[in-house]
Amino acid sequence: MDQYEDYKEIDKFLRKCDPAKSTTEAAKFLMKLMSSGHIYSTSKYRTALLYFINNFFDQLWEDNQLDLIKEMLQYKFPYNSIDSECLDEVLKRLKTLMKKEKSIASVEISMIVIFNESFKEFFKKNLKKYSKLVGQSLGIYNLHIAKDNTNILDDFIQELYYFARIPQFRECFLEHILIKLHEVAINDAYDNIKNMWDLTNTILFKRSLMNDEEFNASIQSFYEEVGKFDNQVLTEAFIVNFKDNTSKIASFIKHYVSTVLLKDYDSNSEFFNHAEILFSILKKHNIETSVLKSIEPSIFDEISTKIIEFEKKVDKNDLGNYFRILSLLIACDPHLFVNEIYNIAVSNMLKEKSKDDMVKFENLLSTIIRIFGKDIYQFLRKLIRALNNKLQDNFELFKKRKRKITGSSDSPVAKKSKMINGLSKDSDTKNDLNVWPGVTKEILDEIFADINVNQTTKLWQFFNNELEKLIDDLSGSMDEKVVFKICFIADLYCQMFNTTRIHEHLVYKRSEISEAIEQFNTIQHKFYETIIKIEYNNHVMSSFLKMSYDYENFLMLYFYHHDENIKSELDSVFITNNSRIKSSEWKIIQQRIKNFGKLEEKNYSNLLMIQHLLKSNVYKINETEGDRNFLHSLLTDKEQLTLLMEQKDTRLLIFNILNADDSLKNLIEYLYLHMSDDTEKLSFVLTIIRNDPKMLGCFIQILLKLTKDGDTNFSKLLNILDELPITLLSIENKKLIIEKLLINIDAVQIDQHNNFVTIIEKLVKNDGYKGFLKDFSLEDVIKKIRNVKTYDKFYNTIIRNSFKKLTSEGMKSFELILSNNLKVDLLDICAKVVSEINMIPTSECSAEVINKLKVNLITKLLSQITVNNIVSKQQQFYIFSKLCGQNMSILSEDIKTQHMKLLSNLLKLTAKSQPSNESIHLFIMTLKDAKKLNLNDEIKGNIVKALTKYLKNMINDKISQETCDDVAKEKEIIEAISAFKNNCREIVSEFLLNALKERDVVKNQKIYTFKICEILFEVCEKPGQKYTLNTKNYKQICDKLTLMNDITDVDLLCAIFNAHTAMLKCNKENLEVYIIDSAFSFYIDTRNRPSSSCYKDFCKFNETVGQFLFVAANNHHKYFKSRIPQYFKAYTKFLNEIYFYKAEAKEDFELKEISMLLRLTLQLENIIKMLMKLHCVSLVIIAPYIMSSITNVFVKNPKMLTVGDKFKVNIKNISYQLLSTFDDRARKHTYAASDELARDVYENLFAELKRRG
Repeated sequence: MDQYEDYKEIDKFLRKCDPAKSTTEAAKFLMKLMSSGHIYSTSKYRTALLYFINNFFDQLWEDNQLDLIKEMLQYKFPYNSIDSECLDEVLKRLKTLMKKEKSIASVEISMIVIFNESFKEFFKKNLKKYSKLVGQSLGIYNLHIAKDNTNILDDFIQELYYFARIPQFRECFLEHILIKLHEVAINDAYDNIKNMWDLTNTILFKRSLMNDEEFNASIQSFYEEVGKFDNQVLTEAFIVNFKDNTSKIASFIKHYVSTVLLKDYDSNSEFFNHAEILFSILKKHNIETSVLKSIEPSIFDEISTKIIEFEKKVDKNDLGNYFRILSLLIACDPHLFVNEIYNIAVSNMLKEKSKDDMVKFENLLSTIIRIFGKDIYQFLRKLIRALNNKLQDNFELFKKRKRKITGSSDSPVAKKSKMINGLSKDSDTKNDLNVWPGVTKEILDEIFADINVNQTTKLWQFFNNELEKLIDDLSGSMDEKVVFKICFIADLYCQMFNTTRIHEHLVYKRSEISEAIEQFNTIQHKFYETIIKIEYNNHVMSSFLKMSYDYENFLMLYFYHHDENIKSELDSVFITNNSRIKSSEWKIIQQRIKNFGKLEEKNYSNLLMIQHLLKSNVYKINETEGDRNFLHSLLTDKEQLTLLMEQKDTRLLIFNILNADDSLKNLIEYLYLHMSDDTEKLSFVLTIIRNDPKMLGCFIQILLKLTKDGDTNFSKLLNILDELPITLLSIENKKLIIEKLLINIDAVQIDQHNNFVTIIEKLVKNDGYKGFLKDFSLEDVIKKIRNVKTYDKFYNTIIRNSFKKLTSEGMKSFELILSNNLKVDLLDICAKVVSEINMIPTSECSAEVINKLKVNLITKLLSQITVNNIVSKQQQFYIFSKLCGQNMSILSEDIKTQHMKLLSNLLKLTAKSQPSNESIHLFIMTLKDAKKLNLNDEIKGNIVKALTKYLKNMINDKISQETCDDVAKEKEIIEAISAFKNNCREIVSEFLLNALKERDVVKNQKIYTFKICEILFEVCEKPGQKYTLNTKNYKQICDKLTLMNDITDVDLLCAIFNAHTAMLKCNKENLEVYIIDSAFSFYIDTRNRPSSSCYKDFCKFNETVGQFLFVAANNHHKYFKSRIPQYFKAYTKFLNEIYFYKAEAKEDFELKEISMLLRLTLQLENIIKMLMKLHCVSLVIIAPYIMSSITNVFVKNPKMLTVGDKFKVNIKNISYQLLSTFDDRARKHTYAASDELARDVYENLFAELKRRG
């Protein structure tokens, strides 16, 4: 450095530097210059930094030389050595970078500048520039926040404390930093939000630095800032700071209401937003409004008054927001609208709402019912009273439906006919009276289930009185308001009748219930008579039928659960005319509904009639003619029958009714004859028989009886039989079907031949018809079936089932096949079957006879194969070879010699050209049976050469064609030749590596390569394989395929990890540590994984990784001990992937997702068990680190643990294994490093572990 003592020469040298030649060296020179003690000029720091920023900064950033940038910017410059002009240039360049590169690296660079003590004086004088830089950095950081970098925010907060003491910093903080800081702090990845609030409160209020007068002035200043900056953050900051001082909060809310909430806004949405901010924060921090009201009672009165005023003038666009605010306010303070709650509920119930608004209204009504509906009788009484008052105020219910006006020229008879048969077809019968939302019904059901008997009887009496008044009003005129109230009351009736176990606990009030039942029967009959007289109304009819059906259902259950004494008391009620509508009356209703009513009403009516019929059968009530007419009309109505059979409860009712008096056979025939279309026959029969062999047999007999021989529509029989579970049939019924099919084979169309074969296969396969050849001789079957080639599968099935245990009939069939006296050649089919089954000797056929038949079969095959035709008959030769291998001990030397001769000739022929697929399959199977066939070394060597040559060509072709299709054939070949060639795996891997050279490898080639590597490793692992695969070639393959590059394709990722897993399994000693280290690092990189939005990819990838981690844990190699921390970094990432699966999603998991996650959580538990078994000592060191991730699951994602008990059981089992390694020091350290929620989790787990012993 002595040659640069003159500063001017240094400056001249710097100006002559060419950054393009050696930017890194020049930058390093500048830092050496600043650190040199030979040059004492302080201006060198300014010159060096300025020169660095203007000439080297951008180039170093592009070259990813971030360490040099950080080293320069975090340099501790002497006091006053860097002036404002220089730092302005630094900030300008840094802000430009952050606008261009919104990465975490840019945040780290900005933090170095912000935290540099040398720049503190500059930032103190330029607070606005400082605040803008911090705000910009926090905005970028929020895009990248994760569990492993939350310390960055903590560092920012600690840094801001330095400026919190500067009075002028307050406004800059509010304007540029607070919002960004809050956005980062509330991110789910950050769990120490208390730090943010402490900082905010210190800056805004600085209580410890002020006297009372200054403190009050600070609060007044804060009041002025509300409305100027973000209200939500400032309001929450105040409430958090003064949470224990309710008087301060009350004063603030009074100011907030007067200056913000009650301002005149251009739109209602602004008011709703500000109200939501205030009350959501109060609810979040558990601030009791009752205490605040005692201090400032007027403020909440003003809010409730304004909300009620809005109810009258709120438009459709703001209706959803209005419902949302009401729900929030009522939940926060139930007594805020205690005097208006019922009017609010019914007013909004009557308003027309969109689907989105309806969801929000459901939440509102649910909130009201949960809070005020504990005394359900008083709640409903007041609600109905409010409804009556509201409807009397000329309240517009819904849009009027258009009705066709009939002319006045109609005669009285015509008018009566129209009244009975309903409206004309031009009427709009759309049901738009959705009184009770679905969610609300569930809540009401819970409340009804909890009320006692006295309340139930009181409520029922109240409903009866209200409905009777409404029926009187209905008889006067068809008023839509009356119709609405009827629907309302009917829904409440249905809700009460359907309440769980209501029929059981009402047994204790028999007299009161009997009285209520009698009164309701009277009202029901009066209701019916009114309906008959008035103009048809869809809503009234639907309400009547729903209510009647649910009442009948309730009465059935009530009656069923009581003893004989109660039965006698209720008999008079149950079977009187009032309790069931007369058949003539039902006939009118049925006709009306059939012609003009909704399908829904028709369903209610039919369900009600079915209940009547079932009640008649169960309690022996005499069947009426109307019941029989209804049953007949039901069975001839296809649409209704299909719909009712789809429902489990009605399906059972129908079956019980129809099967009550008739025999099973008559029932099936009756049902079958009443269905005209074959598809509907099949659907209905499948529903009825429910895999019952007895019922199925009855149906088959009827079906065969009704199908005439030679019918041109015989294919319909085949279609029905193909869909039925005919494997359940008895042998007698199977015989009937086969006889029917063989007789009518000429009627079967060509396109139905496959169905014909499939049906007979079903009947005889798996020993389903052992005596087939006894009932049907093979010769007779062949005579009846002419198109033999179509029925190969049929003959295969017959022979397979008949030859397993040969009978005398089977022996005759075997000899017929060998004699060639049949009209078809079944020799090949017979040989294939015999080679695949184990023929068991019987009393009719000894082992000697079986051996003789097999030798005759082999001799017959040999006679058909010659040297000249062996290439064309390779399939037959393969079966011949297989039979020879299985029966070598009983063959003559002549047959063995001829077999070897034929095999040698085939090898010579295939050596001259590319072997066919049949030849390769034959060679593979021959090698597998080498011992049985007693092959000599020359033939084995020739087969291995042929297979090796074929394998190389196939690998080369697939890599050239960039295909990654199935590798089953390659695996089969490698397994076959590796048993006879020790260095086969090295040859293949070397060839694979050479094939990849000089190529730009794409995705499919990579996948294929790793699949082949996986096969090679798996072959090494198999029992009997003494040689392991050297991983040198595999390492070069991994390097060639750029293993560490970003890879997102799930198929390639799985191929890589499958290959690694196979390598770990086979290489217990000669382990390539580099590859395993790379694999861990590769997985830990968060970019290399599929998204949870794609279920199939996520499942496939994580199951593959789980297997890799399990195999890695099940390894005794010494390398593992030193890599426990790295392994568990991968393990905890795997755990978080599973237990935080779709953590942000609102929808529930599908069943397939739950099944997948259960498999993965079980894998997590198995891995820990394996580690405890093999590496317990190493596990002690890292167990607290893993437990921090597990407690995070309990604290941050309880959704996952509530999906199913097994999820919680699995993660607890993992926790118990880890906690069992904790000593006192580890426990104390864990408690000290955990927050309050995590400590609660630890305490519960330790307590459960102690109970388990």
